[in-house]
Amino acid sequence: LYSKFITLFVEKLPDHPDYNTVTPADQLVQKKTINLVFSIAEKIKTNLHSQFQRDYERHKDELKRIEEEKNKQAELREKELREASAKRDAVVQDQLERVK
Repeated sequence: LYSKFITLFVEKLPDHPDYNTVTPADQLVQKKTINLVFSIAEKIKTNLHSQFQRDYERHKDELKRIEEEKNKQAELREKELREASAKRDAVVQDQLERVK
């Protein structure tokens, strides 16, 4: 909204045919309003940037946590496979010894 306001006053208003007929006092009021709006827009921009940065950091932390969880699950599966393989090898070895 403030961006539209700024665009209107900075880009469009000076091109309006009646712009030069406005009294200097009214132009001064408009310029003060523009300065106020620019100030507010800069504060909003700073706040949004801070909010986006916090959101991005949270997102990165969440991705890191998910990746760590995936790695942990993969390690557990790998350990289970090793244990199952070791048990299978022991059973096969035991069966071979019985056959001899």
